[in-house]
Order: sequence, then structure tokens, then C-alpha cells
Amino acid sequence: MLTPPSLSWPKIQEGFAEMEQRYGATILKLNRFASLAYQYHDREIAKSALARIGDRWDISVWQDQATFDLARSWAGLTNP
Repeated sequence: MLTPPSLSWPKIQEGFAEMEQRYGATILKLNRFASLAYQYHDREIAKSALARIGDRWDISVWQDQATFDLARSWAGLTNP
């Protein structure tokens, strides 16, 4: 698992929620948010975001399907 960036995870969550409320969340933004939740070891947030993504993972975020599948498995989701 990656080391989380040195940013405030609660602030990131607040910003994502505000952005989604105002503008909606694109699948790319949702992938980025799920990746950050995974990096910050926040299983519940990652599980929720990854469930919303379904099989629409983004290669620019996850690099390959194996990494995406690993995150899904860690979050307690079965692979699509």
C-alpha cells in the first residue's frame, strides 16, 4: 500500500463532498478520491467510492487493473 500524501485527509474529504454537491463527480474524480482513501487507509470511504466506480476504473489513476483490484479486495469488495 502506498504512503499517504502529507495533506489533511479530513480536508480532502470535505473538499470532495463540496465539489460533488456543487458540480457532481466525474468518474475520474471518483477514481482519484477512491485512490486517496486507499492511500490514507480509510477502508469505509474507499469501499463506498470503489463501489460507486464499479468496473469503470481509470488507468491514469490506478496504473493497472491489478492495483485497482487490490484496492477493491482491501476494501472488502469482490472483483467485478
